Formats: sequence, structure tokens, C-alpha cells
Amino acid sequence: CRVVFHTIARQYFPEATERAVAAAIERLGATATEEAPFAWLSFENEPALGAVALRLTLWPGGDAQLLATGDAHVRSVHWQE
Repeated sequence: CRVVFHTIARQYFPEATERAVAAAIERLGATATEEAPFAWLSFENEPALGAVALRLTLWPGGDAQLLATGDAHVRSVHWQE
């Protein structure tokens, strides 16, 4: 399984770069197969949640899951059930 992982990076990207990175990851996901899956794991600030979110998206399928929330320095992590 190929995996792209990033943590606390998006906030430093210009908006156009953030969109380009997300589009590139989506394109890679579209090429995934059962024999060659692809995963996107991110730990990024989400103001709407008031926390940093650990998210996993798996392809094929593009199913996204919120795995946990916490603070940017990982002093606390709240795993989803």
C-alpha cells in the first residue's frame, strides 16, 4: 500500500498549493486497485472542529474516516470509536 502522510503542513501552503496537493492525491487515489491500494493519512488543523484531525482516506473507493482529534503537539489524542 502506498501512503502519503503529512502533519501540520497545510497551514503553511498558499491556497493554490493546497488545492494542487489535494488534486494530485485524488489523482493518485483514482489509480489505486485492490492489488495496489493507496492511502492518504493526514494530521491537520481543522478550525471547524476546534482541533487537529487525524484523517485516513483509502483507495480504491476513496472512503474517508476521522480517526482521532487532538492538539498540534500531540499532548492529547481522542480516538474515535
